Amino acid sequence: MGNESNSWRWSATGQHSRTGFQSWDSNNPDYHHGMETCAFLAGGGMWFDTQCSDSYTFLCFNGKKICYLQGFQTLYCRYNHKDLAMIESQEKNVEAQNAIPSNSMVWIGLYREPWTWSDGSTSSFRNWYPSGLDNYNGNQHCGTENSDHEWGDELSDLHIFMGLKMA
Repeated sequence: MGNESNSWRWSATGQHSRTGFQSWDSNNPDYHHGMETCAFLAGGGMWFDTQCSDSYTFLCFNGKKICYLQGFQTLYCRYNHKDLAMIESQEKNVEAQNAIPSNSMVWIGLYREPWTWSDGSTSSFRNWYPSGLDNYNGNQHCGTENSDHEWGDELSDLHIFMGLKMA
């Protein structure tokens, strides 16, 4: 989970894990094609990284108790509870597991923001190529812009950069 800018954070606080607890499935997080920046909990209490645009139900919490909500949006968790589930211990992970139907996959409040501007600032605005990022061979850590003003990831020694880099 770490403390660097590219590490995982909880949506409720925007902070890194206080305890360092994690329950990633083997080979996760893998940041597949440079697009997996959100996390879900699946059966067995294992966490997986995936694209934030994927569709799952939600696991919310109110600061003490975790609850399963089907058919609601993330904002429902934020306004009516506190936020998506924040899991900082094995006990909370078991509580989360017990709150969901078996074989379910649910969003938890874990995310990462791998891209920052070279001055260290962040922004939620993105204009990636329609085909997305691929982080080919795990070596494309610099942002580029084409003539249509679409962004891509490239090797650092191949292109002129726009100040966007993977942290």
